Amino acid sequence: MINKGSGASRYADAVAGMDDFGQAVKGLIMELLRHHNVKFHTVDYRVKTEESARLKLDAPDSGYQGFTSLHDLLGLRVTCYFADEVDRVAEIIEKEFNCDEKKSVDKGEQLGVREFGYRSVHRVARMNRRRSGLAEYDRYKSLRFEIQIRTVVQHAWAEIEHDLGYKASTIPEPMSRRFSMLAGVLELVDYEFKSLRDELDRYEKGADDAAMAQAPKMMLDLATLASTLRYDTSLTTLDLAIADAANGKISERSTDAKALEDRLVELRLIGITSIDELREAAERWRLHILHFVPLWLMHHRAKRMNEESTDRPVYSIASFPNGIGLFYLCYVMGAEAWKEGRGNQYKRWSNPSLQEIWATTVASLGAPPQLPDLPLTESK
Repeated sequence: MINKGSGASRYADAVAGMDDFGQAVKGLIMELLRHHNVKFHTVDYRVKTEESARLKLDAPDSGYQGFTSLHDLLGLRVTCYFADEVDRVAEIIEKEFNCDEKKSVDKGEQLGVREFGYRSVHRVARMNRRRSGLAEYDRYKSLRFEIQIRTVVQHAWAEIEHDLGYKASTIPEPMSRRFSMLAGVLELVDYEFKSLRDELDRYEKGADDAAMAQAPKMMLDLATLASTLRYDTSLTTLDLAIADAANGKISERSTDAKALEDRLVELRLIGITSIDELREAAERWRLHILHFVPLWLMHHRAKRMNEESTDRPVYSIASFPNGIGLFYLCYVMGAEAWKEGRGNQYKRWSNPSLQEIWATTVASLGAPPQLPDLPLTESK
C-alpha cells in the first residue's frame, strides 16, 4: 500500500493554519449571507482529526495521496431554516468562491423519486482570484474546504443517523422500513415548514393591504396588529396626538416584536378581539389617554430627578416609537379594569402611582368609556 502520510508531523503540516482559515471563511460566509438577506441558523467549521483523515486515506477506493490531497481537511456547515434557503446559499457560495464541480454534490439528487434520506448540498471550494488578491486572504489561496448546506431538520436527521451508527444503506433489514418512514416524515416536515412560511407571508401581505384600506372585520392577531400600526391612520394619528400633548415627537423606531406580542396579550386581556374594536377603542379613549400621558411623564420626570444626581441632564424632549398610542391605550384600559375590581388577571396595572394618576385623569374628565364585557375572576 502507498504510504499516504505516515507520522503525526505530516498531519500537523497539512492542518497548519487551518483553524485560522476556518475562522476566516466562517466570518466571510456569515457576512455574505447577511449581505444577501439570507437568514441562517448557524455557520460552523471543524478541522478534520488525524484519525478521521487516516480512515479516509486508507479506504480502498480513496484515491487520495497524502493529507494535503484531502479536500475536506477544513469543513464548514451552514444550517438554514427552510429548504429553499439551501439553494440560495449554494448559489451565493458558487458565485463568491471557486467551486470544484466534480467534487461538489447534491445528496438529494442522488435519491430516486421514491427514496427519502439525507439531502444536504456539498460544495468543495477555494478562494476565488479576486478575493485571493486581498492581503487578509492571500495566505489561504491554495487551500480547499468543503461546505455542507442543510436545513435544521436535515441536520437533526444527520446527527441522529450518525449517533445510531447506521446509514440508510447499511441499517439492518428489520429496521429498514421504519428508517425510511422517518426519513420521509422529516422531508415532509421540511416541505410543510416552507409551505407554512409562504402562507404566513401571503397572510401578512393581505393584512397590510387590508390595513391600508381600513377594511372592516379584521380579526386581531400579530400580523393584523403589526399592519394596523404601520398603515391605519386611526392609530398613527393617536401617536402624533400623544407626542404633541407631551411636547415630544415620534421617532423612526417601530414597536419591536416582543413589545408587539405583549400588546396583543394585553388587548385580548381587556376584551378587544378585532381591529374594528381596536379602532373604536382608540377613538373613544383618546381624550383620557391624552390627559393621562403628560401627568404620567411628569411623574417619571420627578422620580428621575429624585434618583439621579443633579449635575446630569434629567429629561429631554420625549421621543416615542411608532405604536405608542397602542401602549397607552392598553395602559389606561388596564388601569380602569383593575380599578373596577375585575380580578387578578389585571394586576399588571395595579401600580399605586399608575392608579393615582389614572384617578386624577378620571376626576378631571369624568368617567371613561365603558370597558368591553370582561370576565370576572377572583377578587383583588
